[in-house]
Amino acid sequence: MPNPVDDLSDEQLEALPEGLRGEVRKNQEYRKENEALSSRAAAAEREAAFARAGVPDTPLVAQLAKTYEGENDPAAVRAYFEGLGVDLSGSGTGQDGPSDEELAAQRQVAQVGGEGGVGGEVRFEDAMRSTKNPEELMALIASAPEGATTRAIDGVPRRIGVPTIE
Repeated sequence: MPNPVDDLSDEQLEALPEGLRGEVRKNQEYRKENEALSSRAAAAEREAAFARAGVPDTPLVAQLAKTYEGENDPAAVRAYFEGLGVDLSGSGTGQDGPSDEELAAQRQVAQVGGEGGVGGEVRFEDAMRSTKNPEELMALIASAPEGATTRAIDGVPRRIGVPTIE
């Protein structure tokens, strides 16, 4: 619904009393902010519909997504992309291979020697400290080579790995 206050020229705005002029400017700022938030919400809703439809996040599909003008219904999105020949059979399941976090942890471990010493320029202890969350830390520990050890603060070698109860 158009608002006539938004269409005021600068000259018309200057002719208003100071208090009213300030309120009109605030109103205009709120409207712009509301429009921006509405736009972001619509984009998030669209992105969620694409994710629920299992649309892969690839450059080609991103370009094809720009042509989609339908509703943000996962079934409609899925039908559109299947009609374009995009393979949606395995996307979004998480079963396609290791996650990015698991791959990063494996790269870190690959740089660490079998005895927890220096391999490349990264020590296992440093790799552990560089993890960002408990899941990443556990993935790093779980991917340590069998029998790998590290030295604890007291200098005693400790086995690296997820503890097992026998």
